[in-house]
Amino acid sequence: VVFEDLLHEGQVIATHADINDVGQTVRFVEPSIKTTATNKADGSKELDASKSVTIQDKVEYKDLIVGKEYVVKGKLMD
Repeated sequence: VVFEDLLHEGQVIATHADINDVGQTVRFVEPSIKTTATNKADGSKELDASKSVTIQDKVEYKDLIVGKEYVVKGKLMD
């Protein structure tokens, strides 16, 4: 929460110090990412290793900076 004092000639003439004021509350965020890989054909998590399949990886993110460019890279592991 941010508190403010209004000063005139070095003297405080008004104060806003409401600990419960949502409009004055800031939060520190921690960006996060989540991915979900599935068989594109049917959405399942089961794949037949003897067949060619397409894996679809859905990426969800939270609290990234608006306007900043991000790159997501994936690596298929066996």
